[in-house]
Amino acid sequence: MSNQISIGIYSDGTGSAGKQITGLQAQVADSPTTGTVGGINRANFAFWQNQTKTQTSSDNSTELQTNMQLLWTACSRGVDRPDLIVSGATYYNTFWSGLTPIQRLNSPDKGVRGFKSFQFVDADVVLDGGQALGSANDWGSGLSATRMYFLNTDYIYWSVHSGTNMEPMDEKMALSQDATVKPILWAGNLTMSNAGLQGVLHA
Repeated sequence: MSNQISIGIYSDGTGSAGKQITGLQAQVADSPTTGTVGGINRANFAFWQNQTKTQTSSDNSTELQTNMQLLWTACSRGVDRPDLIVSGATYYNTFWSGLTPIQRLNSPDKGVRGFKSFQFVDADVVLDGGQALGSANDWGSGLSATRMYFLNTDYIYWSVHSGTNMEPMDEKMALSQDATVKPILWAGNLTMSNAGLQGVLHA
């Protein structure tokens, strides 16, 4: 169930006959000048269009750094700026590769490579989903390996119905087998109040 919710968070909301979570592919779209989100037609209202940038080479850390800087600037307004950058595995590794050459080893008796955490300006950069060696796609999370979201979480909401927030129901006996099932109810959606301060970097 948690896997399906994770997949839904990154979806375009069209799955399960339109009952899927209206995820980030709809809220922070690759093509923000088309489509209707939250009942607002983006083609008619520029304020409801998020920021977007295209990365041409998935393993070019210099290009990635430049695109991240441009997208950060586009998503910033006064004190409002992205506070969370969620990345697929390919872009996360490319970002990591760009930092490795400037890493310094401070311990005289221990050579430690790698970082425990990342930030871009003051936003946390986090990996969601893994990527098997030799695979072009992330697995598990639903986030594409070549996608990076710049999110201002002050304007993104996890809106859940109070009576169905992972609420377990009574056990039910299956009619066709010697088993019981215990349904768990969840109803809600991902919502947003300011599209212009959100951004996506994609292939």
